[in-house]
Amino acid sequence: DLDPDIEWEKLKGLHLDQSGTLWVYTFGLGCFALRLNDYKIESIKHYFHDPQNRNSLRDNLVGDLIRPRIMDTNAVWIAADGLNRLDLISETFTHITMDDGLPSDYVLKILEDNDGNIWCSFDNDIAMYNIRTGEIKVYSDGDGLPFTGFGTRPQNACKTSDGQLIFGGSGGAIGFYPEQMKTNLVVPPIYLTDFRIFHESAKLDTSIQFIKRIELPYYQNVFSFEFSEDYSTIEDQNFYGVEEGFPSNLLINAFKIGQELVF
Repeated sequence: DLDPDIEWEKLKGLHLDQSGTLWVYTFGLGCFALRLNDYKIESIKHYFHDPQNRNSLRDNLVGDLIRPRIMDTNAVWIAADGLNRLDLISETFTHITMDDGLPSDYVLKILEDNDGNIWCSFDNDIAMYNIRTGEIKVYSDGDGLPFTGFGTRPQNACKTSDGQLIFGGSGGAIGFYPEQMKTNLVVPPIYLTDFRIFHESAKLDTSIQFIKRIELPYYQNVFSFEFSEDYSTIEDQNFYGVEEGFPSNLLINAFKIGQELVF
């Protein structure tokens, strides 16, 4: 029987899977698998975080839970400090976290697409876990997301009858068909349009496009390049450069301000 002292106000959601098992997931108590027969409870299994057992749920704060119906049908995917895959045959957990490529360990909602891949929403991103290869693809505002803020209430997600995935948050809802999403493998050309020192255009003998070497005194240590719109999707990057007297693998940090890349 269920413990009468369970704080059911921590109930987060319910999921009835294809075998008739009712999954109850909570925000603080892990999750429960209730085997039902004629609307009566036959058995209960409790899955929770055990700090002494690496083969357990990573956290008792469960944000979402699904049992896939297309590919990984003998597993349950649980959002709890990363993605937790529970193998229903071996009763073992596999954990997928930021170390594996997730943009955050705070997973909000989970959906399965028509190819069996697992999609998740995060505070500012949406990610796909390829069920066949284990590859993780992250989509953010730089990839065209019209808004972020999936982490604030209300948090919703659903899959329509024709396969559209919909994730919602405070900024609204976004819907897409995963099979129509294509990865752009074309690297845009870089067109430099200006060279600046302390954010002011430097006087050069010719266009920055044709200059191969620039020497600066030590006190001119903040410089930047302006680039064309074709490279406007660049994010903060790390660059490796050569500076006289320093190793050739010197790591140079850069950040973007508008169309300006500042070193």
